[in-house]
Amino acid sequence: MIEASECTTQSVANQTDADAISAGCTSINGDLIISTHYQGSLNVPGLVNISGVIGDADGIILHLTSVTFENLESVGSIQLLGGIGIQQALELVDFASLTTIANLSIYGEVPVNVSLPSLENAARVDFVGNFSR
Repeated sequence: MIEASECTTQSVANQTDADAISAGCTSINGDLIISTHYQGSLNVPGLVNISGVIGDADGIILHLTSVTFENLESVGSIQLLGGIGIQQALELVDFASLTTIANLSIYGEVPVNVSLPSLENAARVDFVGNFSR
């Protein structure tokens, strides 16, 4: 069982950063900022709650291939924004335990598989691009 601990805004530039956050935080009172230079898969199983935003601070994350938060139950907002005509690598967005979110925005040109099997409450959901579930 993960011991509950609250952290403030966190930034991730690689999976090592994500592992440290997952090991030290079950809740973030603030944002989880993903570096625009992040490459590969992002997996953060230890987080249960994020009061702010999961997303990029400065622009498009071209080399992020998947985002998995298996135990996250609530988050203020998820913003994984690409641009029309911009080829991103993102293929999978998986939030298995997420039940509540205020805003969810995912934009991208590559086919993206989105899994939100537990989602019950969402104020706004925007998918722009090529998606499957």
